[in-house]
Formats: sequence, structure tokens, C-alpha cells
Amino acid sequence: GTAASGDPVYVEDVFSTHLYNGNSGSQSINNGIDLAGEGGLVWIKSREDAADHALYDTERNSNNVIHSSSTAAEDNYTPLKNDTSNAFTSTGFDLNTATGITNNDNYIYTSWTFRKQEGFFDVQTATLDSSGFAQFNHGLGSAPGMVLVKPRNFADDWYVYHKSLGTGKYLALNGSAAAATFTAWGNVSATTFDANIGFGSPSGKTVVAYFFADGNDSDAQIFGDDGDEAIIKTGSLTTDGNGDAEVTLGFE
Repeated sequence: GTAASGDPVYVEDVFSTHLYNGNSGSQSINNGIDLAGEGGLVWIKSREDAADHALYDTERNSNNVIHSSSTAAEDNYTPLKNDTSNAFTSTGFDLNTATGITNNDNYIYTSWTFRKQEGFFDVQTATLDSSGFAQFNHGLGSAPGMVLVKPRNFADDWYVYHKSLGTGKYLALNGSAAAATFTAWGNVSATTFDANIGFGSPSGKTVVAYFFADGNDSDAQIFGDDGDEAIIKTGSLTTDGNGDAEVTLGFE
């Protein structure tokens, strides 16, 4: 199931955008993504109300949720499935009985699933040292184009690395502010990523990081029939005098 095996890998093997209807009871969502064997991220949002985005991943307990719009630490009040079962399956994920943000009866939900895959996506966790430093060993096989870093066991912003900002700035995913000037990032390579976040009294604090590849990197162009296509792009744009911009991705 990986490009390294020599078998072709396609976007539908590693990414899904999937709508489902809540039923206030247990149900299995089949989106064709092998999370049990490969690992990854499930991102869910209700289309019917103002509930928060809910993010679950295979590196943390499947009951633990974090919210992209919030500074709050992870919580387990809205599990995908119950405490004794693995919510991640070989064809998607399982939902527990009614929860306000994942499975209310007669509500429509949208979900995005990112499978771990070289040249596309990875998720890793780390514990900060006494200086607020963590080094991640990611599996992208190429330098990441964007990384989202969220503290797990304490409240703080989502710190966003983006290649267009460089190492001296970061964005806060949960806020609307312009990029902040702070050297939050160290080494960024095809195998490692350094976060120099420097929280107050950081020892023992844990973080989760979501890594997105840069399809402009030739090492990420490993998909499709011939294993030479990209399925993800990371970049920036500048609008014209009318506030418009055209972005060419290279794929449909």
C-alpha cells in the first residue's frame, strides 16, 4: 500500500471527503481508507449546527478529541467509539452513540480522512523538553510544506508552520491574526522537523503534529499509474487589484 512497494498509489487510497447522516447510535463509516493498518487523521464537522470541528488521530487514544477552532487541551467527552473498542478500521472509522459533534440523529456531517503516506501526510506526537523543544521524525520522505502543531495536555494555540512563511513566523490556526514573528521552527528536512515553541514551564507537556507534504518537491511526486504525480500542493498567493487570484495546482 505504499509507493516504496512498487504498487501504484492513488489519492483515493489515502484521502477521503465523505458525508454521512448521524443516527444517535453506533455506526461504521466506510470511506475506503485503511486507518487500522496505516494510521492517520479523521476530521469531522457538523453541517447542521455551530458545533466545533472535531479531530481524532491514530497516534492518540481514539476517544481524545481536539478542536481546530479552540485553544483547549484534548478531551475525551466525544469519543468516536467506546473506551474498549478501536474506532479506526481497515475501511474507515466507527462512531459511538449520539454526540453533539459527530453523530446526532438527523444531522448531516462531513468528514475528511488523511491516511499516513509518504509524499502526502503524517501524524506524530512528542514530549517537550525543558526548553520547549521537540524533534519529530516524520515519514513524508520529503520536507513538509505545512505542519499543524497542537498542545495536548494544556491549553494553547495551534502553531502552524508553512513553507511560505519560513522559520521566523507562524500562524495560529484557531485565530484570525496575521502571522506572528517568532522563531518557532528549527530544522525542516525530509526526515525531521524541529519545533522550538518554548512554552512556559514546558517539561512534560505533550504535543501532536500533523504533517502535510509539498507536492512541488520531486520526492512527493510518487503517485498515479507511473508513480510520478503529486496529489497535494502547498503554496501561497498574492491577489490582484480586484482581490482576485488564480492558483494552478497541476491536477484536477
